[in-house]
Formats: sequence, C-alpha cells, structure tokens
Amino acid sequence: MKKLILMTLTFAFLASCGKQEDEYLYNEYDGQDYQAILALKKKECETKNKIFAKLDETSTFSKFFEKKDVRIFKIERKFSNVVNEAAQEAETTQMVYVVLRKDSLSNGTLKIRVTHTAPSAGNSEYTDAIVDYAQLDNKTILNTAKTGVCSGEYGSAIGTDFLTIESKRLNEISKDPELYNEANDTLTFKSGYPAILHRWNGTIVETVKNEYNKTTKTWKASNGIVELTSDQCKAADSACNKALTGLESAFSRCELDINDTHYNSKKDPTKKLTSFKNCI
Repeated sequence: MKKLILMTLTFAFLASCGKQEDEYLYNEYDGQDYQAILALKKKECETKNKIFAKLDETSTFSKFFEKKDVRIFKIERKFSNVVNEAAQEAETTQMVYVVLRKDSLSNGTLKIRVTHTAPSAGNSEYTDAIVDYAQLDNKTILNTAKTGVCSGEYGSAIGTDFLTIESKRLNEISKDPELYNEANDTLTFKSGYPAILHRWNGTIVETVKNEYNKTTKTWKASNGIVELTSDQCKAADSACNKALTGLESAFSRCELDINDTHYNSKKDPTKKLTSFKNCI
C-alpha cells in the first residue's frame, strides 16, 4: 500500500448552522487509500452529526400522534415564470396542505392527503392526491439525504433541528449555441415533521435554454412549514378543508416514487428526490 503521505485530503465537517465544504487534493495513484479515507470520513459525518438520528425519529409514525389524532401542515409557496429575463406574469402564491390522520395508520403506512390552493400555478404534480406513505419510505428519503450530504454530492447546511440539502443538476445539450436544462433545489427537512414535507419546503429553480428562449420557473417557500389546528384549517380555505374532511373519492390515488440515488443525478435535471406517479 502506498504511503498515505502521498495524499493530501482536507475535510470541513458540518457544523451547527453551517455549510459543508469539502476539498479533496490527492494523488490519483493512491486510489485504495483515498477510498478508505473517504469511507472513514463519511462514517464520521454520519455519526457526529446528530441531526440525522433526530430526523429519523419521525420514521416511527406512532410518534406523530402522541398528542394529536390529526396533523395538518401548511406550506406557502410563491411561483414565478421568467422568459428572457422578463416576468411573464405576476408572482402567484399557493398554499400546500398535507394532512395525516391517526385512523389511516395501518401496518406502518399512512394515507397522506395533499391539496393545493392554486393547482394551475406552475404545479408539475397532481393535486388533491392521496399517497400511501410507509415508515420505510420516510427512512429511505432521509438515508438518501444523509448519503448525499456525507459523500459531498449534496451541498448542505445543518442546525440543531433542520437539515438543508442543495442539489444542482445540469444537462448541457450544446455549447454553440448554448442549450441546456438545469434544476437547482434547496430543500429543508425539519425534525419532528415527516420527511415527505421536504419536497415543498425550500426553493426549486428549473431553467430551460433552447434555440429561442431562456425560461426559468421558480417555486419558493420562504415561511417554512406551519402546523395548523383543525379549526384553523377549516377557517383557512376550501383546499385545507378538503384535505381535512373531503371524501376519499374526491382525490386522485398516487404512488410515491423515491429516487434513492438522486445525489448521483447531476447530469439529469428531470430527476427528483421524490415524485408522485401513476395517479388515477
């Protein structure tokens, strides 16, 4: 084995409320040594940063309902559409509501209800949807985020009760002329909340540059996740009331797709960590 002194490897660990920045300087011929140290540092990242274990507590769904039989979450999102640096319309605001009910929990799986107040405002997913969400799904999402952070594939920021991941994906179709598709996602997981909420809690920027235009769509959730009482939900608007009390027949049934290698999708902006599919 070649001496490790031939390799210089610098890591900056995640710090409370800080960002992870990794710099690797190494001799390309020290592959085995380098991979061994990478594996060690990844393991240290996973064990030293307590946020991973704290987030994973939500993978025991019964804990959601220790004090409440119904959990209602609201996320405010602002949507904008810009073509060639000019806004095509006024920025619109939509609310996303996610409802979890204790009586829907069976064998470690919840039926979660999702509604939007403005389904036409740039939504690329089904609204008024019911999705089966298993404890294993929650754990898989969090493990994917942890692997991406500790391998350095995701940018990240960490606090005592949150984890933010940043995923940048670019498909460069041509350099001359410049044509590309790009997606930049900055998404936040909060302790005590189901991991599925990350998909609305943050900023998503999708850009398409073709022969004629450069179009950028942005979804931004600046106010984070807000939990509502049943009375607050009923008083909010029809979308929240539907999520809380609507008949199941009024919803589309969707499957949850989790891309557990999402952190390796840097050349495919169409890939998302989670998506809804086969909605009927």
